[in-house]
Amino acid sequence: MGIVVMLFASQGPALGQSLEAFTGNDDYVGGQSEREALKAAIERCVAPLGFVLRPIARSRLNDSNQPPAVIGFRVESDRMWISRGPGLEWTTSLGHVGHPVVNPRGFALVIRRRFEAGTLIEEIESDLAQRVNRYRLLDAEGVLEMQVEITTDRFPLPLIYRYSYARRSNSSVIKPSA
Repeated sequence: MGIVVMLFASQGPALGQSLEAFTGNDDYVGGQSEREALKAAIERCVAPLGFVLRPIARSRLNDSNQPPAVIGFRVESDRMWISRGPGLEWTTSLGHVGHPVVNPRGFALVIRRRFEAGTLIEEIESDLAQRVNRYRLLDAEGVLEMQVEITTDRFPLPLIYRYSYARRSNSSVIKPSA
């Protein structure tokens, strides 16, 4: 069992001192360097596996961790809606109570969301893995950082990576599905 140290590089204090600051749509702007960093993180994660399992694990991790082109957020009272694309949008209450949902692949998930010290934390658990998404607004221009950590009994090391997003100038287009 290893020790994981996670650091946030920030251009200043987190802007998101209020949860409402997250409301809007954010476009992926990370580019090739972040995609290469994901590949390197996947390689670190699968390196301890046997040579037969490595390509299978690499392919599955790569396919399921590509950056969403747009992330949408909406806050209403104690309810939070987050969308990472079709079929990957859920409204839940904030707090430590888990909300059961089913993803597009048919897997049962439990989602918990909370807001701590300017960071929106989203925990997604399944029978196979746990994923923690940490969203932070980094500056007044609306730069959003999404840091992801995935742990599972199937891999000896966690998969940790980050993506960068920029706020759309017209973010009133958020419309949660019914």
